[in-house]
Amino acid sequence: MFIAAGKPYLTAAQLRAKKEGELDGVLYRGYKVPVYRDTFGRRVLYFQERFPCFDSYDRLHENRYYRWYAIEDGEKVTLVYTEDEKPGAQVHEDYQYDARTAFYSPEWIDRELAATGLLTGES
Repeated sequence: MFIAAGKPYLTAAQLRAKKEGELDGVLYRGYKVPVYRDTFGRRVLYFQERFPCFDSYDRLHENRYYRWYAIEDGEKVTLVYTEDEKPGAQVHEDYQYDARTAFYSPEWIDRELAATGLLTGES
């Protein structure tokens, strides 16, 4: 269980309660960003990145992902981070462009959130 943007969640699956569609990804490999509604009706942008692969064995068998959920809460964004096979979630409330987080948060997340209009500013 974790609390994000003032609401309690039992699992990260509640952040993807209803699929809304996709937004064109502009800066990260041109992919489309899935958009969901959480169990409270708030819009959530969903990002994922595969764990690193260092050799052919990894490429064949590695299927874990890092996952980020950007919850729109008025004019604020709350970023939730999870890893496959690791329990729980880490939360960064009132996320800002180029913020330091206690968890893995690559630069491309900020660029994608800025492209969608959720974040402004640059480092």
